[in-house]
Amino acid sequence: MKIFLSSLFSILFLVFCGGDGTARDVLSVVGKEAPILGIPAGVKMHSSVFFISLHAANKMILSFLRGDASVVDAELDIKLSG
Repeated sequence: MKIFLSSLFSILFLVFCGGDGTARDVLSVVGKEAPILGIPAGVKMHSSVFFISLHAANKMILSFLRGDASVVDAELDIKLSG
């Protein structure tokens, strides 16, 4: 999978199936260049990349494609709020 992902020129939004190991592989290639959403289908699925429901995943993907979504740095929000 790493070879396949690294052969892509530009990724707008990536949805993958797998577990935490697959999530690590995807992140090691894609990095923070594009939003990544995981469909839980592995042995371990504890990463925050996995959606909590089909409705939530659908809403997030549609918002992103419409240009209504933004990526928020949660750690920065916590630091700013005290």
